[in-house]
Amino acid sequence: MLKESDKNKIKDVINLFYKYLSNDIDAAKYYLQNFGVDSTSRTSRCNIAIYYHSLGKGGAQRVISLLIPMYLELGYHVVLITDEAQQETDYGIPADVRRYNIESEGIVFEKRDYTTRALQLQKILTVEKIDILCHHAALSPLVFYDFLVSNINNVYFVLCKHQVFSHELAKHKNFYMRQKTIFRLVHKLVVLSKCEENYWNNLGVSAQYIANPYNVALLGCKRGEPQYIVWVGRLDLYPKQYLDLIPIMQKVKNVFPNLLLKIFGSGDELSVKTLQESIEKNGLQNHIFYCGYSLDLDEIFANARIQLVTSMYEAFPMNVFEGKCYGIPLVIYDLPYLELLKDKKGYISVEQRNVDQAAEAIIQILSDNNLERMMHADALDSIKTFDNTEVKNNWNKLFIGLTADRSFSEALPGYEMILDTIYGNFEHSIVGYKELRKSYSLLWRNYWVQSIKYRMLKENVDIVIYPYGEVGRAVKTFINKMGIFEKYIVDRYKNVDKENAVSLDYFRDKETTGLLFLICSNNKKIYYEIRNQLMEIVPKENTFDLFPEKEFFKDHLKFY
Repeated sequence: MLKESDKNKIKDVINLFYKYLSNDIDAAKYYLQNFGVDSTSRTSRCNIAIYYHSLGKGGAQRVISLLIPMYLELGYHVVLITDEAQQETDYGIPADVRRYNIESEGIVFEKRDYTTRALQLQKILTVEKIDILCHHAALSPLVFYDFLVSNINNVYFVLCKHQVFSHELAKHKNFYMRQKTIFRLVHKLVVLSKCEENYWNNLGVSAQYIANPYNVALLGCKRGEPQYIVWVGRLDLYPKQYLDLIPIMQKVKNVFPNLLLKIFGSGDELSVKTLQESIEKNGLQNHIFYCGYSLDLDEIFANARIQLVTSMYEAFPMNVFEGKCYGIPLVIYDLPYLELLKDKKGYISVEQRNVDQAAEAIIQILSDNNLERMMHADALDSIKTFDNTEVKNNWNKLFIGLTADRSFSEALPGYEMILDTIYGNFEHSIVGYKELRKSYSLLWRNYWVQSIKYRMLKENVDIVIYPYGEVGRAVKTFINKMGIFEKYIVDRYKNVDKENAVSLDYFRDKETTGLLFLICSNNKKIYYEIRNQLMEIVPKENTFDLFPEKEFFKDHLKFY
């Protein structure tokens, strides 16, 4: 049971979130200045909790499913914590590993309340007598708050980073200052390359490279008759650059007209639709096939002739390792820091986004049987440098070596200044872009206002804001300033201090012809879900979509 002083610390963390939300740089500065973190010192290091959002459809999830048996073999007691409840597509874990669910990041921010998640996490750590929390969501805006809950409960906090250090630049986001502040607090940052280990250690972060484990069953896999090119990954437009597959295959099919490209991976409704429309628009229906998500590696790789990877960045891509286990020659956009490619075996790398070079590399392999056989043998040979026993031993040494010493190591002289300058210049370089986006957004908002006012005058309708999340709040503030006031707010959590807040079901048996529903959701993952729920109750003509499909998916508009 928590001491009274520790209960107050939990309240301090909850209040901190309410005050700063995702601005965790300022939250960290405030907390460290006013409260500070406690030294962690446990006599036991036997009980481990692993946290991630989910356990299916992703490389991080697959890694977690492989790490759990390793920890059990080492004699640790392990529990799993996820936001998402168990799904059919989850990777398997041992039956005796207890799994807990806590409130998700999305709900926490939608409610603007960290209380439930904090108390759920605290209870798990206490009940299971957890010594070490391995947190695998390094980019989550809640990682600092989760760290504080762990610290209050005297639990070692190991942060596992599945992204490469250049991720923030590639995504046009500046996570650098935030990561530098928060990563220095954790007991250990686990990264996926020696390059990344050096990067963070030089910034005073205690970082350690540990390779991802692999499924030992893959070592016995057998390749069938090579037939097609395979691309494997999440359909995420920018990091995976999957639409580059279209011009690449346009060029390859001119030389090998019967060659097929099979795409395996999860994707939301929009991403799949975008891919299929691009395939049809370019007349490649008989050359490119989207096969969906599969856990069957034989289905994906056994008959693949070449594996193609078009990612902008990766950290330790499990699909590359799996392809090598089948001996599949690889064509990949240049990712020189990857540990999987350090031996220069079994692959051809080409310039990022150079679809001509990628197509030429594929054609070169297909046109030279000796080259293809050599790359097949080299791919199989290259995986011998990775050893699960070494991975397991490295984790054990890490756990044993956790210390109560909270002192920070010093960055190399000048290194931090160099990076601060680079990232600072990066921020300045996109100011112009941000200004253009701001101007476009203002024009778009003015269009909203004029359209809404026109319909209010012409149709004599009252305004409903749906849904009332972060975007809904911003929209309400904006239209209220422009003299437009809503009659209802649709809020599924009913925690809005407004008399006019109702649930969507409220309108199910009511006349809605005199209402205009402003659709205030720009969440890509649930874009259609939000709209389909509304259309079940309200006629389409009584809606005004602030993020219509044509405009939203052209540039993924953000309101704020």
